[in-house]
Amino acid sequence: IGNTISLHCLIIPIGQFYNLPHYKVVQKVTIDKTQAVSELKSIIQNNLGTPFNNIPLEVQKFHPAIDIKMCIQLRAPISDYFNKKPS
Repeated sequence: IGNTISLHCLIIPIGQFYNLPHYKVVQKVTIDKTQAVSELKSIIQNNLGTPFNNIPLEVQKFHPAIDIKMCIQLRAPISDYFNKKPS
């Protein structure tokens, strides 16, 4: 459990995601920090289900308290972006 992280993932329901059911907009994903971001993306898309799981998905890190958004590289390990304990 020490090498896993739980992330709250928000899907913005615009464009092709406009009709995404409200209960799929926010997802909590627990994943090993050594996994690539692409694995996180795959888990999110699998959770979306048909037909939303085939829509291209952009993964970003967002921190609302300091209003920072950043695109993240799919091949990078999750720990490159989420390596600190929450404050």
